[in-house]
Amino acid sequence: MDTLRSFTQVRREALVSRLAIAFAERDFRTLDRAMREDVVLELPGTSPFAGEHRGHESVGRFLLGIRQFIISEEPSFTFVHDGDSMLALHQINVAGPNNVVEMTVRLTIDFDREERISALKVEPSDPGLFTHVIAAAFSMA
Repeated sequence: MDTLRSFTQVRREALVSRLAIAFAERDFRTLDRAMREDVVLELPGTSPFAGEHRGHESVGRFLLGIRQFIISEEPSFTFVHDGDSMLALHQINVAGPNNVVEMTVRLTIDFDREERISALKVEPSDPGLFTHVIAAAFSMA
């Protein structure tokens, strides 16, 4: 059983790394295929992108919109597994109108039986700064 669990964890980590590359390359079709039709994405806070996004269409709009402000270099993650959930910590840069802010984002990802993403919670390490930079950049766009 430990071998199967390890294999599943490695596959999930590889999937998240591939999805980070797809996000950076604006390959939203690859992102869609990795998620359930009824996927739920949550971003706490008060930024223009905050809230709960349900389904491919809503999550797709979220990803397309926020992609304008997120700069992610080589995908580098720290992973923690817990049953059907995985925590991935990722370093990103958030582009504001006058500067770029570096921060860590915490992704809590839930998987279904087919290993597709059923839920995703995105939590910036500094929600207030994230909201400030996104809101300022959003108002300039």
